Amino acid sequence: MKARLPQIFCCLLLLVVNEGLGQEAQRSQELTLRTDNDVYTFRDSDKYYSNGLILAYRWVPTKKGFLTPTKRSDSAKLILELGIAHKFFTPKFLENEDVDDFDRPYTGALSASYLINYFPSEHVKWKYGLNTTLVGPATGAGDFQIWYHELFGFPEPRGWDFQVPNELTINLSGEFQRQVPLTTTSLDLISTSSLMLGTGFTNAKQQFDLRIGRFASLNESAYARSVIGKSSQTAGKEFFLFVGAGLEYVVQNITIQGSIWNDKAPHTEVITPWVMHFRTGLVTGNAKSTFRLVYHWLSSEVRQVGWHSYIGIELNLRFASAKEKRKASNRQTNK
Repeated sequence: MKARLPQIFCCLLLLVVNEGLGQEAQRSQELTLRTDNDVYTFRDSDKYYSNGLILAYRWVPTKKGFLTPTKRSDSAKLILELGIAHKFFTPKFLENEDVDDFDRPYTGALSASYLINYFPSEHVKWKYGLNTTLVGPATGAGDFQIWYHELFGFPEPRGWDFQVPNELTINLSGEFQRQVPLTTTSLDLISTSSLMLGTGFTNAKQQFDLRIGRFASLNESAYARSVIGKSSQTAGKEFFLFVGAGLEYVVQNITIQGSIWNDKAPHTEVITPWVMHFRTGLVTGNAKSTFRLVYHWLSSEVRQVGWHSYIGIELNLRFASAKEKRKASNRQTNK
């Protein structure tokens, strides 16, 4: 699997780079596929946040959506988002069968979310919405990890019988982003303040990212996944690097502490309330697609456990509706 990763990277980059920039139709929809894994770091690591698969669909609404702002200026931008994520978390030593020696619970998580991305101006973004997360055997995380470890010859995880039991959680999330230009086009600072409150996850986080390269303003940039809409017709090519640091305060994390309602989990751990986050990444794209590669480091989420790192690989594809394509075709005909 590791031997194929450079080939996968090259294919994704070629897909983005080779896309043409000329756009007749307005692209108002976007599909995202992201995979997170510590195996991608090439450090023979498979622990803690072990794997994640995230899918998202975004669109520019033509009508008022659920929980969307009732009043907004003509220059404001609105993007709605539906997402689904499948993640699992494991201890450091997968072949250990003694539950008392686990340094993190086995946990599978399957999430669905509805999010509103609101840009009142070109340098400001608000994001808020609802997240429901199912944890436990019903997510199929254990069976999936055992299957693909057997398929690729990885060590067999032997502790899924002791995973956090089934529970459905409901969580509210909110985020505020502000772009601070440091030069005309090639350097800026983005501040991200986020909050989650719910029965499964409660935390607050402050993050700062420094971008350098060729990029658009926050309401039209692949950084904020905001290229779709009218801006897709004039979007140029983006290529930038970024580095970031953040601090998170954690009150509740069901994947570590188990349920807030009962003590049925066969194994839980005590969280580390303050978690540091560092990341560096590359983003390249145009009006049709975006490729994103991000390396994440985070400090211990559990007491007496070390730092952890993983890589996220993301591809975004933007497309026009049939109605938008017809409009573009008619414009070409009338020229």
